[in-house]
Amino acid sequence: MPIHPLKRLVVKLFNKLPLRTVLIVPFVLQTVSAVALVGYLSFKSSQEAIEDVAHQLIEQVGERIRDRLADNSTPSEISTFLDRLHFSKSGQTFIMDRSGNLVAASTLETPAAKPAKQQPARSLAVNSSTRTRDIARQIANRFGNFPALQTSQQFTLTFKRERQFVRVAPYRNARGLDWLIVVVVPESDFIDRLHANTHHTLWLSAGTLALAIAIGSLTSRWVTKPILRLNTAAKNVAKGDWDRPLEIKRLDEVGELANSFNLMAAQLQQALADQKSLNEALAQSESQLKQFIEAIPAGVSIHDTSGKVVYLNQTG
Repeated sequence: MPIHPLKRLVVKLFNKLPLRTVLIVPFVLQTVSAVALVGYLSFKSSQEAIEDVAHQLIEQVGERIRDRLADNSTPSEISTFLDRLHFSKSGQTFIMDRSGNLVAASTLETPAAKPAKQQPARSLAVNSSTRTRDIARQIANRFGNFPALQTSQQFTLTFKRERQFVRVAPYRNARGLDWLIVVVVPESDFIDRLHANTHHTLWLSAGTLALAIAIGSLTSRWVTKPILRLNTAAKNVAKGDWDRPLEIKRLDEVGELANSFNLMAAQLQQALADQKSLNEALAQSESQLKQFIEAIPAGVSIHDTSGKVVYLNQTG
């Protein structure tokens, strides 16, 4: 739509609105926009802060596990250590080798499977409990295979439609161990904090909006009330009611307008009074002139500029 027709439409629309509404609506809209922007930025900032905290947490947990592995613990001892970490409400850790075999897990899963008539063998992580299996499969799909992971990686995955913060770090030692340390923290462990921040932001936004509406209403009332009184005073003057002076004691432009109106009304009242006096004097002069002309015994006529008779005494 072209700018000029749109501008005319807006002007036409605002011309139909009361002055108070015209003053309040833009102010409220501006406040709502500012509050919404601040709320959105606050929400995004909270999300980024949660991600930073989650990544720092899983990195610290990974370092603790690495330090524990340096003690040459057995897989059972490592699993017990992982179970006792308690680094978050639903956090999970597990260790697997480059073939995807589960070495230890915080869920205390038994890493050794016993096929019939065979020696015990480690179970694959992709065949473990639901969460371990799903995370292990997604890691394998993400990097193609486990041997491809040569450096620590931090990323997010999805499990049951919920984001999971994941860190995978390789671990090697002089004994020839080549394992992968996996730390998983669901976003839900931090969501309470995010919800608390969101609720605070919503309450703050609602309070700010209510305050903005109240201030806008008071401001519009402060502006429009003297204008409405001025309008009423002008109508009273038009009716000839001069006994109701406009009393607006303000030092701003509205106060100056009220003073100018009172001065104009006083001058208009004086002018009308002077005109009334002149009309009365003129009528009295005409009456005296008529009496004088009627008293003349001779005929007297008065003509206008075209020669037409406009008055003739009784004698004439």
